[in-house]
Amino acid sequence: MISFHATRNTIEEQARHHAHLLDAHKVYVVIAKLLSKPRTTGWKSQNHHINGHCQQIAMGTGCSFSAVKERMKELAIDRGYPIETLPDGAVKARSEADVDTVAAAALIDTIHQFADEWLEGFVFIEEEA
Repeated sequence: MISFHATRNTIEEQARHHAHLLDAHKVYVVIAKLLSKPRTTGWKSQNHHINGHCQQIAMGTGCSFSAVKERMKELAIDRGYPIETLPDGAVKARSEADVDTVAAAALIDTIHQFADEWLEGFVFIEEEA
């Protein structure tokens, strides 16, 4: 097995570099895996922050928690929040269970911006402990 740290720019370069190790008459499977740090969970985590703010918006607006959370994820796509393509070709925001710390931070920033711009006078209750 050949393994190496690669970016988009170096995958092709690394493949050329290691080509001499491969038998030209065989077919090989190349597996590329994105390494990222999953979003944080538990008390005082990104996950707790996201769910807490979505719940507060839901309570303050009368919308359901799930509707608020889905809408916040849709708005976060412009900040780089990841999407998935459905079988019919439509796209939707990924579940936060499948995102990294960067995407979770983008979602938190989106929630704060939404509250600032659309919910005049809305103040989040930030839990302290």
